Amino acid sequence: VIGVSNEFETKDSEFDESFYLIADNRALQKLIASSEVFRVAIKNIMQREMINGLKPKHIHCRNGRLWAVFSVGKGYEKGDIDRVAYSLQKHFNNAGDSLNGAALSKSAWMDPFVIKAALLLAISSGLAINGVIQLFRSYFGYFPLVLDNSAIFYDALQYSIVVLTIFLFVALFSLRRSARTHIVLLELLIVGSLGIFLTMAMEMRDINMEWDRSPPQMHKVEIVNKYEWKSSGRRKRTHYYVVVKDWRCECGNYKFEMSRGMYNAIGGNYISIIQRPGYLGYPWISQVIPGL
Repeated sequence: VIGVSNEFETKDSEFDESFYLIADNRALQKLIASSEVFRVAIKNIMQREMINGLKPKHIHCRNGRLWAVFSVGKGYEKGDIDRVAYSLQKHFNNAGDSLNGAALSKSAWMDPFVIKAALLLAISSGLAINGVIQLFRSYFGYFPLVLDNSAIFYDALQYSIVVLTIFLFVALFSLRRSARTHIVLLELLIVGSLGIFLTMAMEMRDINMEWDRSPPQMHKVEIVNKYEWKSSGRRKRTHYYVVVKDWRCECGNYKFEMSRGMYNAIGGNYISIIQRPGYLGYPWISQVIPGL
């Protein structure tokens, strides 16, 4: 697949054109190539027509067990899987007997790349989970906040492309055209790229604020408007906004969302804003003080 995966072929044209083996275990590959009984059993299981809304998708062989995964369509009813399993029992027995007949040690069944692939996918998923959690943490907080998140996102995107490229090269080098290389690369491109970008952006945001030791600047700004907005849906929530004149330039207004307590504490026409330049150069607001 696109020159990065090594597809195993059994020389059985019907089998090779119909199925893709996601495994790099030489013992299993040799067994499949030499055992017509095993290949016929797999064909009978996987090429079964959809009956009762069930159609086989994958066959797994792991930890001494052999099982199939079915997709569920229209017409499926509880109990149909038992009848399907009974009708396929003969073919599973034939496949299992072929595997059990191979006089191989336990170590001979080890897949040389499965741990590396699992580690790469775990890192990819971990980055995505961390990035989403950090994004929600920043979204539901009010202060501190970065004045212009787009600048962080733009820089994080550029750094993420570099890190993702390195990550992909590491995956290619580690898996060495394994049968599962294209699957791992696809997940890295989809899940890993999102995780790297979100993690990079959120870490840059936190470092910019937490490592900033510069003296704060206080700006007294005029309030232009105050309003509440209630979100729709089952979990209705009231949002509180204060619009002030942009103190950075005479070019418009700036809007804050804040807690109800702070919103109600604003009684005059001015609030004070504590601004810092940021360790990485992204200006941020550490505090908003009503009434000063």
